[in-house]
Amino acid sequence: MAWLAPLRQRPFLFMWLGQTTSRLGDAVYAIALDWLILQQTHSATAVGVVLIIALLPTLLLLLIGGVVADRLPRLQILLASDLIRGGPTLALTLLAVRGTVPFWAIVGINFGFSLTRACFAPAYRKSAKSPRRSSGGCQRGRRSDADLVSLW
Repeated sequence: MAWLAPLRQRPFLFMWLGQTTSRLGDAVYAIALDWLILQQTHSATAVGVVLIIALLPTLLLLLIGGVVADRLPRLQILLASDLIRGGPTLALTLLAVRGTVPFWAIVGINFGFSLTRACFAPAYRKSAKSPRRSSGGCQRGRRSDADLVSLW
């Protein structure tokens, strides 16, 4: 299977495994966030508001993130973005376990989570190819596998 050839390269394999895990976590986070908002507010409108507010920083800062991805080491950007996204995710989890989470906290934490996408997305897109061959097949497979598992 030629599309698995990039996985024979150790650095690419580690990045692929790490990003597969990260995307799976992002998908679970998105589902859990929607569920939490519905449980707290009983409003589909509130879910939409949170999603729009989370989309704004990514859209507004994506060009700046592209410049950052061009000038700084991409691997460090990817690692830092994933670690930084872990903070808001952990904070929201701890608040949810304690009990009712105020709506403003959900909005703020999700806003913070989405800020890192502005640097993460360009850095990931620029580093997602293996040195010898395009990794498109591996990337598409990882994306669809994570999406399927998140729907389960």
